[in-house]
Amino acid sequence: MRGPNVAMTSNVNQTEVARAVIYTRVSSHEQVTNYSLVTQEKECRRYCRSHGLAVDRVFVEPGESAKTALRPKFQEMLEYLRKNKRSISTLVVHNLSRFARQRHDHEVVRFLLSQMGIALRSVTEPIDDSPTGKAMEGMLATFAQLDNDIRSERTCIGMREALEQGKWTHRPPLGYQKPTTKTGTPSLVEDPVRAPLVRDAFQLFASGRYTKREVLDIVTSRGLTTMRGKPLSAQSFGSMLKNERYAGMVESPRLGVRQKGDFNPLVDEATFWAVQNLLSNKGSTRNKRQRVHPDFPLRGFVKCSECGTPLTASWSTGNSKKYPYYRCPKSSCRTINVRKETLDRAFISLLARLQPKAEYVKLFTEIVRDVWKKRNQDAHQRAAQLNNALDVNSDKISGLVEALTYLKSIDQQTYENQL
Repeated sequence: MRGPNVAMTSNVNQTEVARAVIYTRVSSHEQVTNYSLVTQEKECRRYCRSHGLAVDRVFVEPGESAKTALRPKFQEMLEYLRKNKRSISTLVVHNLSRFARQRHDHEVVRFLLSQMGIALRSVTEPIDDSPTGKAMEGMLATFAQLDNDIRSERTCIGMREALEQGKWTHRPPLGYQKPTTKTGTPSLVEDPVRAPLVRDAFQLFASGRYTKREVLDIVTSRGLTTMRGKPLSAQSFGSMLKNERYAGMVESPRLGVRQKGDFNPLVDEATFWAVQNLLSNKGSTRNKRQRVHPDFPLRGFVKCSECGTPLTASWSTGNSKKYPYYRCPKSSCRTINVRKETLDRAFISLLARLQPKAEYVKLFTEIVRDVWKKRNQDAHQRAAQLNNALDVNSDKISGLVEALTYLKSIDQQTYENQL
């Protein structure tokens, strides 16, 4: 009889003990291995013992920033608390910065916890449900966001300074790699395997003789792959051809920086902009799948004076010899049928007459440069406006997520319509 009575007493005591959930978090994967998570959990368990709380469950968030509340384990914990709100009384964290670094997120989730009747407690900070404790919690949440904002500002300042010095601070583009030493070296160095193939891709496409698909097939057959050893997709290859890093420029519209890089370009500016011209010209010979033929360079370029159809060309046989001719391919016209030598001479003569004087070239260059600077400034201003609009929309989306996930003030259909 004694055994059952003891067991019964134990069950009663367990139901009377308040239960708590522990949440621990570190913001980088490096911190996961330096015992920070272990220390947080140890201190949280000690707090629970000293305050008569039984630990119901521990949620561990490894390597996640608290800039957003959309953290996997954090969301899992909120769902667990929602389902077990009748048996859980307290959420324990090591400090409020582990809980949230945005004041808005803190207030929204704090309100959600209060609606479930769950208290938030910090091991290292004096917060509770008294007026003083609530005021202290608000100040600590504000300081957590202040610290986060200062960190972000310092990161942006450091990144801007690096970009202004021509240093590329992000992942290297295909064909480049990070240097093995940082002191006195450029921010990017050529990948000895991929750089020659990237250079080949730009030169082949700039020639006008190949489509993007054909160039991709050629460089892939020569061994160009991603850093993971996989073939490039057509979309990735198209993005590569538009990447100005290969011409030696670094740019960040968000930070308002455009600067010549401290690293060697893989392609010269003339080649890069020739590629951009082909990419942007929808009426180019590239899209019509016409090719520059070494025997007939004017084919498809010179048009029939009668019907406007681009001339074709071929070799004609006569007196046991072959003679090159340009002709109009339109069966209802056939007005033009001219020897290659005659048309070539006429075209060279036209080029000589159209050649501008040196002083005009200089003036035109200055005009183009001024127009380009003005358009570049306008583009940067427009980019800044678009980035501001993106920030506004991001805030709106965050508000929708909070309304759906935390506050439950809207349903899924309303969320999707608003999104």
